[in-house]
Amino acid sequence: MLRHKSQQATKLVVVLLHQHWQRQKAELLVLPVALAVVLLMVLLVVRLVVFLLVLLVVPDVARVVVVLLVLLHHHGQRREVGLATEPLVQLVVFLLVLLVVVEVARVVVLLLVLLHQQERGQKAELATKLLEMKSVPHCIINQRTN
Repeated sequence: MLRHKSQQATKLVVVLLHQHWQRQKAELLVLPVALAVVLLMVLLVVRLVVFLLVLLVVPDVARVVVVLLVLLHHHGQRREVGLATEPLVQLVVFLLVLLVVVEVARVVVLLLVLLHQQERGQKAELATKLLEMKSVPHCIINQRTN
């Protein structure tokens, strides 16, 4: 009787440990995904705050954004927008595209600089190895002539 209860207790402990391990594995898999989502949300909030600060500091940008939002709202409600506002809409869209292009250009320039530095470092390492390889035969030749 005691042996039977001991076996049951052992089986129960094994099952509980297995469940605990499965739960731990699931939590370990969820953790990086949750961390990435939180990081993306923080980046989104930071960008929104920076955008709002730009709107507060630079009134011209705020005016352009307000005009664009009003025009998009009217267009969304299928109201006729006058012909006089069409060039204005094109100008606003151009300015917004320009702002995005400038931001993307900064990232591209940074990546190009980093790649160039890495490439230069690799070229320097390769040049050093080549010089070492070239210097070995000269050393051997110099030793033979002496």
